[in-house]
Amino acid sequence: MVRLRAPGNGREDTDVVESIHRSLETGGYAGRGARLLVGVSGGPDSTALLAGLIELRAACDLALHVVHVDHSLRPESRGDAAYVRRLGARWSVPVSVRQVDIAEVRRAERVSVEEAARNARHRVFLQAAAAVQAEAIVLGHTADDDVETVLLNLLRGTGLRGLAGMAMQTESAFSPERRGADSASRVPIIRPLLGVRRADVMRYLTARRLRPRQDASNTDPAHLRNSVRHELLPLMEDMRAGAFGAVRRASGDARLALDALSIQADALPADAVEMSDDGRAARFNRRALSKAHPAVRHIVLERAIVALLGSAVGMSQRNYRDIDDMIMNGRTGSEIALPKGLCLSCVSRQDAVLAAAGASVVPPLPPLVLSQLCPEGQTRAGGWVFTARRIDGRGIELRADGDGAEHLPGPMTVTLQPDAAQHGLVVRPRRPGDRIRLRGGSRKVQDVFVDSGIPRPWRDRIPVVAETVTGEILWLTGVAVAAHAAVIGEGSMDRSTIDT
Repeated sequence: MVRLRAPGNGREDTDVVESIHRSLETGGYAGRGARLLVGVSGGPDSTALLAGLIELRAACDLALHVVHVDHSLRPESRGDAAYVRRLGARWSVPVSVRQVDIAEVRRAERVSVEEAARNARHRVFLQAAAAVQAEAIVLGHTADDDVETVLLNLLRGTGLRGLAGMAMQTESAFSPERRGADSASRVPIIRPLLGVRRADVMRYLTARRLRPRQDASNTDPAHLRNSVRHELLPLMEDMRAGAFGAVRRASGDARLALDALSIQADALPADAVEMSDDGRAARFNRRALSKAHPAVRHIVLERAIVALLGSAVGMSQRNYRDIDDMIMNGRTGSEIALPKGLCLSCVSRQDAVLAAAGASVVPPLPPLVLSQLCPEGQTRAGGWVFTARRIDGRGIELRADGDGAEHLPGPMTVTLQPDAAQHGLVVRPRRPGDRIRLRGGSRKVQDVFVDSGIPRPWRDRIPVVAETVTGEILWLTGVAVAAHAAVIGEGSMDRSTIDT
């Protein structure tokens, strides 16, 4: 049995094979014929990863498949692909080589070369994993990659997620279907070398006489990561020995904090966030979220964005702050445009909707047509159904039903005075100049809708119940009932914004 050291104790693992073995056992992939997709660029880290997996293949009963992504960004990229194919032939591992058009990805997503390459690469990994029915994707990131990533995130401006860096095992940052995929459909990513320093990887390769491909761009100072790697990190160690380990420990603490916040996000009420049936919009219950800590809300927002777009990459801390502020404080009808075609709208006092490009933001109320209301029984007015019944000595109980009516702020059942329907009742859409008499006096229907937080697209579909002869408005369905028409205590509304 391989003796394993516990992670996070300040000592770096020096044995590549040992680190890989520990990761496989911890993740439950060892000893049961697990099918793993290995991302191999041909560089030192991924070559060492594949070599280590080959050493463990028989003992851990692994079924391996290699995928290589040719970004076509360098003249040597064909040589990289040929090298990976030779490794596959040498070790009897099937290899898939996928070519991607980074220029096209950049044009479509309006991102940098680095982000376009990353996005394209991960989508290829997911497609290849689905093709070979892999249980997990294995990548060769090292401890050096992790620290460089944390420092890059800090330089660019980051929150807790960026400070947490990489995780030994996580779900893919992308979903197989870019929208609407839940967490169960995501593919785990494992990084067995995340506790191994790059220098140890090189020693491992030398000991096994492996000569990986070298990417000349890794020394180009034009790339910020290279400046962090070759200038900032050495300077930090010169200023204070052990700086590398200090960054890793801080990153580990950030991951623990994220885990705690995720548990709290999981404990929120089920209606705090709801995805639309087509997976193109997320509805936030503003009241439910207002009770959560802002850091927990950040987790909720991030999950929603990933569900909508497949990835939260490219969303800045400023974007998250703007979204949170709009959900907590935005006025009904206000909206903001966000990166990646997202739009956030406050559709009512209770709900805010984050929608992908082209998705419907406001849930439609049923269509409404003018209809004469029956004093007893049911009346259909377009997509609305009204049910009326006489209550001896008390008046007429009137109930309205329609898809989406639960989002209206007021009662859907009212009791009208006995003489309210003596001239008959009609249900109709609003008209210009409509007014309703409330306890505080006569008010424009338009103003009542605005004060009640009724989204503009809903207002022509809210049934207006009025007397047939006089035209007097008795009830704005789900919004307000006229003071002179309502039976006290029956379907009345305690809403100072309406009744004053």
